[in-house]
Amino acid sequence: MSYFAGFSAVPKFAQAVTLDPSSVPANAVATETFTVKGLRTFMLPLVSAPALEAGLTLIQSRITAADTLELTFQNNTGAAINAASQSFQVMGL
Repeated sequence: MSYFAGFSAVPKFAQAVTLDPSSVPANAVATETFTVKGLRTFMLPLVSAPALEAGLTLIQSRITAADTLELTFQNNTGAAINAASQSFQVMGL
């Protein structure tokens, strides 16, 4: 059996947060930070967006500092996409 010392799959943090990502240029990748109270740097983030616009993908999430979530979005279309403000499910393991 393989495991990581000190790692637990039981969430230490779980919350729905409303985020409003900035516009992502055509055929580009954009990274943005958001304040999410309760996140800590020792946590592994899991983030789910229920309905991103067609062509927009959430490709990375990480916690860069206490209460700071960094999300990276990729736009695979020929036009800029300004994602709607919506509720993201954020967990910290």
